[in-house]
Amino acid sequence: GSGSAGGVVAARLSEVAEWRVLLLEAGGPPPPESVVPAYNVVLQDADTDWKYKMTSPFPMGRVLGGTSVLNSLEYVRGNRRDYDNWEAMGNPGWRYKDVLKYFKKAEDYRGTRNVDTAAEYHGRGGPLKVEDKRYSAPVTSGFLKAGQQLGYSIIDPSGPEQIGFSIPETTTQDGRRVSTAEAYVKPAATALNLHVAFNAHVTQ
Repeated sequence: GSGSAGGVVAARLSEVAEWRVLLLEAGGPPPPESVVPAYNVVLQDADTDWKYKMTSPFPMGRVLGGTSVLNSLEYVRGNRRDYDNWEAMGNPGWRYKDVLKYFKKAEDYRGTRNVDTAAEYHGRGGPLKVEDKRYSAPVTSGFLKAGQQLGYSIIDPSGPEQIGFSIPETTTQDGRRVSTAEAYVKPAATALNLHVAFNAHVTQ
């Protein structure tokens, strides 16, 4: 599939000119209006979602770019201790210090927080656009103030301190959604060695 991970893998594989890569996608291309961040609520109730029945509904993209086309845009890497634990369990190369360079390579960071440490923890020039969230609910400022009153700092969750309160960055450029379809698949598809097959279903 061409989801948040599969599309990236296909694009990276196609960087080897001698290889021919076939990317199978059960859905179709994302509609033009999918770049509008708030349009995700419409896409979650359309053919671009798998509509799996579950106790707690969760969107799952059935479209080029997968769920990155219809999620809520938050850019959150995860806690560094999880990566360190993965290596401790016998997976060399997965500690946070090792994977940080790949996070930075993927990013084109345009955020304004923690400017003193941005170069150490964020990347510039990568395919995935990341910027400050432009719009927040009115309750958000009260949420952040409550955290400060409890003694927590307002942080960049991708920065040096990961315990605190924050408004996550978003995978947007100038307020427009940037899915993995936009960031990885479409640029790579200009090469002759990557072919995308839409409405392709695999049974085994």
